[in-house]
Amino acid sequence: MPDTASVLQLLSELALALGIFGGALLYATVRGRQTTINAVIGIYLGTLLTLQFASTGLLTNLSGVNLTIATAVLFTALSVLSTHITTRLMPDEFREGKFEGLGKKLLAASATTIVLLVVIFQVVPLTDHIPAGTPIQAVFAPAEYVFWWLLGPLALLYAATS
Repeated sequence: MPDTASVLQLLSELALALGIFGGALLYATVRGRQTTINAVIGIYLGTLLTLQFASTGLLTNLSGVNLTIATAVLFTALSVLSTHITTRLMPDEFREGKFEGLGKKLLAASATTIVLLVVIFQVVPLTDHIPAGTPIQAVFAPAEYVFWWLLGPLALLYAATS
């Protein structure tokens, strides 16, 4: 049986993922499953647009913390705008109570968590500010798994809508 110190160490290493999941689950519970799905689609679009914007070379003069902040602000702005547009375009077909369909809200929150962790480790250069060697970094940092980590949330969203 693990001792208390090792459990606390593991929880501190997983704090980022647990915090994102908790926030996404709270968002899904308060705002609804459809809004969470719209947010995931907005994050996908924000990721795509951030990657394309980075290839324009407009951020090449920045380095270090300035590049991290500029990319994070750009990604956040594009994701919020994309989520807003997606919310306006998509029908709100899931009229449900706060704790109704909790399993599907868990799936939508999991999809949100995975997409945001992929963005943190692959798109926005926040890995310089996250301690190395954490289990989350070992899972989401390798570039060869990015495609699968981006494909997985789509399967979760499909399950959340059926």
